[in-house]
Parts: sequence; structure tokens; C-alpha cells
Amino acid sequence: MSASTRKVRVPYHTLQSLRWWGSPAIHKGTFFKEPHRLILTTDASLFGWGAHMQTHMAQGQWSKHDLTHNINWVELRAIHLALCQFSNIVKGNHVLVMTDNVAAKAHINRQGGTKSWSLMQEALALGLWAESHLKSIRAEHISGEENRQADSLSRETIDHSEWRLEPNLFREISERFGQPQVALFASPANAQLPRYFTRFPSRGAEGTDTLRSRWPKGLLYAFPPLPLIPAVIRKLLLEGAELILLVPHWPRRPWFADLVDLSISPPWKIPADRISLSQGQLQHPDPQWLQLAAWHLKGRA
Repeated sequence: MSASTRKVRVPYHTLQSLRWWGSPAIHKGTFFKEPHRLILTTDASLFGWGAHMQTHMAQGQWSKHDLTHNINWVELRAIHLALCQFSNIVKGNHVLVMTDNVAAKAHINRQGGTKSWSLMQEALALGLWAESHLKSIRAEHISGEENRQADSLSRETIDHSEWRLEPNLFREISERFGQPQVALFASPANAQLPRYFTRFPSRGAEGTDTLRSRWPKGLLYAFPPLPLIPAVIRKLLLEGAELILLVPHWPRRPWFADLVDLSISPPWKIPADRISLSQGQLQHPDPQWLQLAAWHLKGRA
């Protein structure tokens, strides 16, 4: 059949509707350009769920009622819980969910499904939440091998005060400032030295409750939780101790001036691309954000 050359009169309102497609923005791809999306990575196990976004991590455990559902529901529920956990970050943004569960991915992208009533209900709840909090949400598949971070978060309880510096970096710090004798904030799982203090009584620990105990003599090492940095400095002054302190290089913090005053040699700011923190099999998602530096300090007793 040959194409017709017959002219057809097009109503004015139809021309008005078609004019949008002739817009320069269409030809430049402005309207169809993929927006910047915050990436949320999630996973679920029969123990709990885990997720990470940028420098942030979240996790939780399932109730007995949760575990009456199948694994697809659990994976979709993990995404919903993670979004709620990160609501202050994702609000008003486009979000890309990375999941290794095909059913969860499909229920997000298709806004539901027809094969499972419970999955449909969870997809509806997630969709209603996303509608009131996000600009858009989309899901993509990630392989289990690439999803190890979220998988670890779903299977292990993470203690944010138990991060361990990569051992080679610890050895380099020791070469720069001297070999420390005792680690003041440690656990049997992350201790860098044979002698260490723990938060709670533990077999093999030399002492507990670092801030309330008498510190041993000799060069000490501490990588304390961030909120305890001011207390560590006060304790250092009280004990008149010598300490290698690993903390963020944040000059605007009130305690930074104390570090400068107590330092007996220039600090070593660890190169961002070398900073590595772990907790068991789990790697910190963004340790570069901490801008860690090692300081050699001496208390003025």
C-alpha cells in the first residue's frame, strides 16, 4: 500500500497538543534525561535486614510475624524500612534502589504485582510512602557478589564504635610515632595489640572502661568513638600519658585546638584513598568521609 498524499485538516486543539513535541528541549533530551538519583543498596536474610546509602548504614531484625512471609516480601519490606530509616536524606529526591531480589525490583518498578497478595500490600504501602516523600523511585538488580556490604549488615549486628583500622596503616602509624604498648578502645575482634582495654569485661583484656581506669605506663593507642574524643583528651591530661590518637582531621571542632596544643610531633593525615575500616567481614562504606589523622600527644600532668 502506497502512502497517501491526501491533506487532512487538523483541529487547532490537536496542534496545540503536538506543539510540545516540537520543543527544543525535547530534541536536546532535557525532558527525558535521567535525573540524579541517590543510591540505596539493601539486602535481607532470615536474621534481619541491612542497607547503606552514601556514608550511612542501617539494619534491623525481623519479628516472628515478619518471618511468616516469604523471602520476596522480606526483601521488599527491607527496602521500605531502609527508606524510612533514611527519610531525612531521601526526602524530595529521586532514589535508585539496588537489590539482588528480582521480585522486589519488579514490584517497585511496576508499582505492584498480581501473584502475591502480601507482596502487593507491601508494594502499596511502599508506594504510598514514596509518593509523599520522594520525587521518584526506581529499582535495579545487583548481583549477590556485589551486594556483600548490605548482606553483611543483614546478618550481623554492627557496633559503630568497633571499627578497626587496616593493619598495614596501623603498622605505618607505629613506624612514624613509635610502637604503642596498649590499645585503649578495643575488643577481642578488632584489637591491634596483644594488650588492650575493652568496654565490658572480656577474656584476654587487660582492663575495662578506659575512661574510668588507670592507664598503663608507656605509649598508648586509642581510636575512640567520635563522641568520646573530648573525654579522652581530658583523661590524657589527668594521666599525663603519652598517646597515639586516631581521630578525624576536623579543624573546626572545639577539641582540635587541644590536639594542636598537646601534640609533640606533626600529625599524619592519612591519604583519603588509603583509609580502610572494617568490622569482621564488613567494610565501612565511606571511611574517607572521616578524614582520619594520627596524632602523637603528651599530657601535661
